[in-house]
Amino acid sequence: MNDPPIYTKARCKYAAQVYQSVHKNGNGDTSKKPKILTLSAGTTHLPQLISSDALPVWESTASASYLMKELNVPSRDVYKTTSYDTISNTFFARTNFCDIANWKKILIVTNEFHMMRTKYIFDWIMNAQPQSIDEHYLSTVLSFGSRRRIVKIGARGEV
Repeated sequence: MNDPPIYTKARCKYAAQVYQSVHKNGNGDTSKKPKILTLSAGTTHLPQLISSDALPVWESTASASYLMKELNVPSRDVYKTTSYDTISNTFFARTNFCDIANWKKILIVTNEFHMMRTKYIFDWIMNAQPQSIDEHYLSTVLSFGSRRRIVKIGARGEV
């Protein structure tokens, strides 16, 4: 299987409709044209998608391919990233795309049953203030067998 699952295809079709309507009605300024960022490696609730050559298929990669091949969205406007949960999806969307490319408006397309949770997580992570490592300490939990200890690492690496 190299295509995304049926429920993911529905999301791709909707995203492509929005993308194409904006491009059709746009003002010609390509910097304001939408991009599509496909997220998710898949779900832990279903078996991993497997390709015809027995390799894992990441939902984001399958979605990006489907958008480009089947729905005619140009590859220059499709980006993909892979993580298995909504918090990671949101974090990587922000740090790898929104912050770097200065994306200010995003439209989230997901399944209805997942929308409220997704909205809360995106609101939380997208509105979080960036923190400088020079101003704050990192706290890391290190596990040693059954014992745990908290290690505070200073801004210059001192313990």
